[in-house]
Amino acid sequence: MPNTKAGGIKVRETLYAKYGEDYFRNIGGAGGIKSNPLKGFGSNRELASKMGKATKRGVQRAKA
Repeated sequence: MPNTKAGGIKVRETLYAKYGEDYFRNIGGAGGIKSNPLKGFGSNRELASKMGKATKRGVQRAKA
């Protein structure tokens, strides 16, 4: 029953039985952290200041 609502429910129940009720929460959180642990400009202050994003002094505009 692939690609049907009933098939999706069966797969969900199988995954819950194997890995627990928080399976989707765990894989979603792991994927977000693995792809970019420091989101946004938090990892690169120089780039943030060039782009005119928020800094310690608040929001600044890019200089033309």
